[in-house]
Amino acid sequence: MQDQRFPIAGGGIGGLAAALGLAQRGKQVLVLEKAAELGEIGAGIQLGPKALHAFDYLGIGDEARSMAVYIDNLRLMDAITGEKITRIPLDDPFRARMGNPYAVVHRGDLHGVFLRACQDNPLTDCGRKCAPRCWAADHQEFPVTPPIARSSRSRTGPRNCVGTRRCSGPDPNAI
Repeated sequence: MQDQRFPIAGGGIGGLAAALGLAQRGKQVLVLEKAAELGEIGAGIQLGPKALHAFDYLGIGDEARSMAVYIDNLRLMDAITGEKITRIPLDDPFRARMGNPYAVVHRGDLHGVFLRACQDNPLTDCGRKCAPRCWAADHQEFPVTPPIARSSRSRTGPRNCVGTRRCSGPDPNAI
């Protein structure tokens, strides 16, 4: 059981967060990614206080906060007239009550924080190249533990893939 790995399909923010969480529980993790390189696509991401609490649990809270911009007010505006509808204060009293700020950060920067943490953890094997189709967990080269999650949309194929919509059998060219 000790040499088995939990497969994670996808090396984005969610996949790397799952890998970190499992590694903190002493599990070996294999992160599979179909893109040529691990990276994040997109611009900014908004982080509520609970997201930063989760980042603290994963050990990356301080680094994520260091690159974030804190928002003091959330303003809701009418999309047609441009009139202000309301303002929600997110300043010091909000931060004290919630235990963390409301923040925004660039996705690529946040992904880099997760990636470095995974690369620094000896229990995570990140960025294995995966074929465009799902790599099945019964592939002989890399023994893995049965899945921890499966997409609710998957109605056919083996139930041994993590985080994918469709699963196929072992692909010898997947890794």
